Amino acid sequence: MRNNTLSETVPAALRAELARRSLPKGTFAHRLGRSEMWLYRRLKRRVEFTLSDLDAICDELAIEPIELLTATMAAPKKWTTAGGVHRQRSRTPNPPAMEGSGQ
Repeated sequence: MRNNTLSETVPAALRAELARRSLPKGTFAHRLGRSEMWLYRRLKRRVEFTLSDLDAICDELAIEPIELLTATMAAPKKWTTAGGVHRQRSRTPNPPAMEGSGQ
């Protein structure tokens, strides 16, 4: 079961990408040929991004949509076991056993 919907993921991913690039939201909106208010409403989830919006955004950022969406998914997610215990998944697999360690 997914924790976040795409309507939650896209604004969060775009905010993170703009911050990573130190790109002001207003500047980015103007590069898209849109107003700051247009971008603000979508980042605050008052209006959902369309697929055309996502395509234009990714073209401007020179990335594929999957790259934008998976950037925020790479962070560890919390999950709940049947007993209600919260644990965090590790982002890295267990390291391989060292030779001669007896494992």
